[in-house]
Amino acid sequence: MDFKMQYETVKDHYLEPYELGKEISSFYLRRDPDSYMMSTLLIFHPGRIIVAGDLSPGRYGVISCGGYGIDWFAMKLDAQYLAEKFLSECYESDRAEREAIEYYKWMAEDAWEWRDRDKLHEAKKLKKLIKVEGDWMFDSPHSVHECLERNNLQSLLYDGIPFGYGYPTGDYCWLAAIQKRFSEVYPEWLETEQGKLFLDKDRPSKDKVIADLWFALTERDTCSDCSGRGWNYVDVDGEAEHDPCHCVEIMTGILDEHNDAITQAIHSDLVESGVDMDKFQKECREIYQQLVYEGEV
Repeated sequence: MDFKMQYETVKDHYLEPYELGKEISSFYLRRDPDSYMMSTLLIFHPGRIIVAGDLSPGRYGVISCGGYGIDWFAMKLDAQYLAEKFLSECYESDRAEREAIEYYKWMAEDAWEWRDRDKLHEAKKLKKLIKVEGDWMFDSPHSVHECLERNNLQSLLYDGIPFGYGYPTGDYCWLAAIQKRFSEVYPEWLETEQGKLFLDKDRPSKDKVIADLWFALTERDTCSDCSGRGWNYVDVDGEAEHDPCHCVEIMTGILDEHNDAITQAIHSDLVESGVDMDKFQKECREIYQQLVYEGEV
């Protein structure tokens, strides 16, 4: 569905932080700094997103299904995929009529291609039915079912009512437009001083990163990531053992299972800032050896 008209309404909205907490954060997409009319309130709770406010899908707003947060909502998302996470399908009479017309045209083309006389006959019957009874046929799923059955078009009911079901058109378009605008202004806001502080609120220090890294690695009963790559060493007795220090090379993959904040810190502090990985690996080895000496591992 095309949401250009809805996007035109929000394309000049700016992002205003409302509450920036450790667990829950909220923002307004606003057009007018002196009024909340035509504004959208976005609340990001761990695992849930709420879209509400004066300008929002649904009468009272919508809530996402579980497992989605602010970083996901700030991505470039397909409108249909987005709708699947927030909206429920329903029957719409206008959609049903459009889809019925498209359906009989497809049936006729397919029947002609395959020289299917029975299917062509059904397509003609459906076309006539829409023309004669279209004024009331699409009022409800029940009326669609009744018309098709009464005109011997039961084959179209094999998988239920074939027309009219989908995500609410208005909610679909407004949700897509709001999300698109948020994905444009949120990265810009992150470049501000307030945005940088918000991004850093959960970032641990480098010392904590290293300590938590080794805790994450050494608490694993087995390191499937390493053993799968053959990154084991052989001791003097010929037994294969795991060398945790090799895990530094694949630490981000392992830490995804433990702590997103640590992963983020490693990416920013060690990769993007060009930290000497050999030096860092040496520091990790020394810390690990100290933990062994102190009986922590």
